[in-house]
Amino acid sequence: MGNFVFGGVMALLALLGLFMAAGAHDGFFRFSGFLIFGFSVFFIFGLIRHTVGNEHKGDRGPG
Repeated sequence: MGNFVFGGVMALLALLGLFMAAGAHDGFFRFSGFLIFGFSVFFIFGLIRHTVGNEHKGDRGPG
């Protein structure tokens, strides 16, 4: 349950980064906003991989 809450918080942070990049008047804030967005998205995918990927730990398949 904790991963889902943390994923929701990271999704809000990703949206904040997009709004920050959209409203930027110079390159630094635009770059920072996209950096926050990118980090948040990759972190969310890591949480998904961690949550879903534990089902078949140690299973090497046939053979």
